[in-house]
Amino acid sequence: MSALIGTVETLMRYPVKSMQGASAKDVDVTSRGLTGDRSFALKDIETGKIASSKLPHRWRDIILCSGCVAADGEISVTLPDGTRLSGKDIDKGMSALLGRPVELISDFSEATELDRSDPDDVALEGIEKETRFETMAAAQGTPGGGFFDFAALHLISSASLEHLAATLGEDAADLRRYRPNLVVATPDGTAFQENSWAGQQLAIGPDLVIAVITASPRCAVPTLPQPGLAIRPTLTNDIGKLNKVEIMDMGELPCLGAYAAVVTPGKISVGDEVRRATT
Repeated sequence: MSALIGTVETLMRYPVKSMQGASAKDVDVTSRGLTGDRSFALKDIETGKIASSKLPHRWRDIILCSGCVAADGEISVTLPDGTRLSGKDIDKGMSALLGRPVELISDFSEATELDRSDPDDVALEGIEKETRFETMAAAQGTPGGGFFDFAALHLISSASLEHLAATLGEDAADLRRYRPNLVVATPDGTAFQENSWAGQQLAIGPDLVIAVITASPRCAVPTLPQPGLAIRPTLTNDIGKLNKVEIMDMGELPCLGAYAAVVTPGKISVGDEVRRATT
């Protein structure tokens, strides 16, 4: 029998990229990830790029908003002051909030790049000041593309979050800072064990099989203030002091969690076992 890694503790979806997410008890997973995850994004009208809180001086307020998709597929967005927007009012309301023209899109082909600030510069200069950034192609690890930073699935072990809580404080371990799709409850309490999952296939529940690609490099997003979470300017750097991993051609980066692609689609539920797949 394949080795047990743990069980699914939490399932999260983020209907609009960079906005707040919502938990689920069960969800269908396709090659594009959890159904309903990152189905929408804001497009910067001026640059044609995806608006992402990875560029804090311009887009940090997106993470203060939340998106919700109704059963009929209609999307609504709630602003920080509680105002609920739908239809074209979303474009108007978000443009006013961000001080820059944006539009909500659901077709990845309309915007396939995003800007990522250097987290070291953000820690030094603050989230309001324009800092160095690079433009990156989105969803390079996702077949068919999508509003993902890289791959369609993002996993974090409970052991890693517990280690952050013990070393950096409970506030630093709040999963909202890291926006995973799955938190895996791991009886093995080894922190950052996700690093060792890279290159392996994991079976989750009765059908789903995923291929773990790489550890997840952290950007400036974990440092940002969110509803109920204070700003943590040095958090990404603090994570780097605990765990740095060589990521492809990018050098050693602060990492937490792992990115994965879907090998065999399936439905998963909270409580499902996560095992190393036999191949």
